[in-house]
Amino acid sequence: MLKISSKIEEKLKCKHNITVDEVIEAIGNAKGRPIEDTAEDHKTNPPSYWFISQTDKGRTLKIVIIFRNDDVYLKTAFDAKLSHIKLFEELNAESMDSLD
Repeated sequence: MLKISSKIEEKLKCKHNITVDEVIEAIGNAKGRPIEDTAEDHKTNPPSYWFISQTDKGRTLKIVIIFRNDDVYLKTAFDAKLSHIKLFEELNAESMDSLD
């Protein structure tokens, strides 16, 4: 189950102009595997994961989540930069290559 705190919901709306519905759409449209965020200044316990996905209207978001027990906690979401999109595609392509 997706959990979004009121603080995160407010940040999405005020800072990033993103609705909870857009996040839910993007999660539902997600393809590929989430990538563990290993950047030193982003590390959390449990680890954060991120992925790129589009809303039903084609808005491309970078979504950062944390898995805890049977729940998924939204850490943040914002419009994805081209560099994020390319990195996500590269890392997912590499994981598919390792299955061959």
